[in-house]
Amino acid sequence: KGDALLVRVGDCACLIDAGKAWTRGRVLAAMAEADLIVFSSGSLVTSIMPNIIVPEIQEAVAASPAKVMYVCNIITQPGETDGFSVSGHVDALEQYLGKGAIDVVIANNEILPEDVLYLAREESKEQVALDRLTLQDHGVELIDDAIWTVDDNFIRHDALKTAYLMFSYLMKQE
Repeated sequence: KGDALLVRVGDCACLIDAGKAWTRGRVLAAMAEADLIVFSSGSLVTSIMPNIIVPEIQEAVAASPAKVMYVCNIITQPGETDGFSVSGHVDALEQYLGKGAIDVVIANNEILPEDVLYLAREESKEQVALDRLTLQDHGVELIDDAIWTVDDNFIRHDALKTAYLMFSYLMKQE
């Protein structure tokens, strides 16, 4: 029944009805006028991929003069990004956006303490490894800092620090 897309990330695959994938014109217009396009942290397969498999989004990213930033997850998602490093996340995004689409990545550079890793491991999650040399080889600029926090027993990005890093990058581009 119609066209379908099989989205693969690592060992995870999702079948999506491509005939129903669309986006609003105002999203495309905003991307054309943007100074920075940001793909933020969240589930790579269920939050980000459904947006970037839309051909109009792929075309808008490619056509935009804006730099493209990815705020990398701090921990893996079980069954989706098991074993992924920062560059593994970038590779998954570029599988749909095209090689070289990601200009800059914000990533955590601090080894999480054992008590914090215990929280992650309780849910079969691991810390995303920061592989600087691979990112450098791919031509991806890296902005790294200790950007993690624990909030209500969940490992999250420190929102204030992450926002500061994003804004600082944007201001350097002016």
